[in-house]
Amino acid sequence: MNSCDDKQLIRVDVDGSPNSKNFHPHGFGVVVSPKNGQKSFFLPKKKKKKVLLVYLVNHRSDGEFVEIYEFQPDKHLLLWLQEVSSSEHFTYLNDVQPVVRGASSKLPDFYVTNSFKYEIKTWQNILFEAFFHPKWSKLVHCGLKDDPPGKETNIWVCTVVDDSLSFGNGVALSADKKQLYAISSGTTFMSIYNISSPSSLATKWKDVPTSTLCDNLYVDDQNGDVFVACHPDPLRLRKKMLVTKKNSKEAGSSAPSQVLKWDGNENWKEIFSCNGDEPCIEASSTGLYCRDANALLVGSIIDNGILRCQLTL
Repeated sequence: MNSCDDKQLIRVDVDGSPNSKNFHPHGFGVVVSPKNGQKSFFLPKKKKKKVLLVYLVNHRSDGEFVEIYEFQPDKHLLLWLQEVSSSEHFTYLNDVQPVVRGASSKLPDFYVTNSFKYEIKTWQNILFEAFFHPKWSKLVHCGLKDDPPGKETNIWVCTVVDDSLSFGNGVALSADKKQLYAISSGTTFMSIYNISSPSSLATKWKDVPTSTLCDNLYVDDQNGDVFVACHPDPLRLRKKMLVTKKNSKEAGSSAPSQVLKWDGNENWKEIFSCNGDEPCIEASSTGLYCRDANALLVGSIIDNGILRCQLTL
């Protein structure tokens, strides 16, 4: 979507990917490239302007990957640049947040959440982690290695920041870039990590209770408000997902939706809620507030559409 004033969805094509037929996207994050643009070998040296980079989780048949694209809005195009994988730390990725660490010309680092501790190879693993939500999934940081210091390489180094998430889900930076937020969908908390400097890793500070199971995050760059899409009735959500998998039209299997706003002072405010019945949207996974249009966009893990609500905060 070009603008929240636009009510028309625009198709964005992917170009240059060697795995275009193995494209199974999940979470993604965007970042403006460092000052003076990307001058490394990942992008053409003649490119001096700032570019918008999209980091995207891809569940490929050959493993879990974070793929990096340059977004070209005039062409409605995502141009593939690079892919990152870690057999040790990427088990089942969910969401990714790119981070610019200083004025380096290298590709920005990123934080990525894992929903599961183990690779999804058996139904036993899936059922145990999905239903019991043990606190053992990981928040991982990845960045290009400097070797020697100050000289870029094509080697990505990944480090575990937190290994106590419960079904790691949405991750996002605060408006001032000094904190990182992460959601554990197996608990009713949002974890906050401090970033003391652009070159330092995030360190766990505290958990903020949400009183409901949440999904993805959106941060308002203007005032720092955090918008979180949630699942207020997880039992109905599980029932709905099982019914949907069976392609059943079982009555009474709707999954309610909810979006909360956090102002940074321990205060959560419900700004959207519905029971999942038409014309609402079921199982909300994303709540994005567009201040310029006074609009809330709500996405879903079940419904194919996007709900647009007029909302003034």
